Amino acid sequence: KIKVGNSEITPRDFLVKVIPNPIEQANEMVGKGCAGTWVTGTKDGMRRSVYLYQVADNRECVSKYGTNSVVAQTAVGPVIMMELIAKGIWDIKGVHGPESFDPDPFVERLKKYEFPAGIREMDSEYSDHINEKKFLDALR
Repeated sequence: KIKVGNSEITPRDFLVKVIPNPIEQANEMVGKGCAGTWVTGTKDGMRRSVYLYQVADNRECVSKYGTNSVVAQTAVGPVIMMELIAKGIWDIKGVHGPESFDPDPFVERLKKYEFPAGIREMDSEYSDHINEKKFLDALR
């Protein structure tokens, strides 16, 4: 507790009184949220770095799913994973991390579930190679 004037309060109790309840506010938010992952690795023997992302409009998610965009974006991934496992598309025995599975069927289903993904090439040997190839092809 901290002393404020003649009273003692906890900082948490103070914040609860002055900050709006995030659960109540979430469904009223206007705007879009971006959920993404920055992935690094190698492709064709070159270092590659990409940002995979998905953008969702909060009001649309509240209207369609009854929940805000953060909850909807968080829920769609496991739903797609369950579909891929149930249909035998992802069929690897044992315990594996997400990087063990083919990402293409997952990314394709994001669009089907109305959560299309985007990809942004970041600076890397691979992106330099692709950009140089495009440039040289344009000169031909």
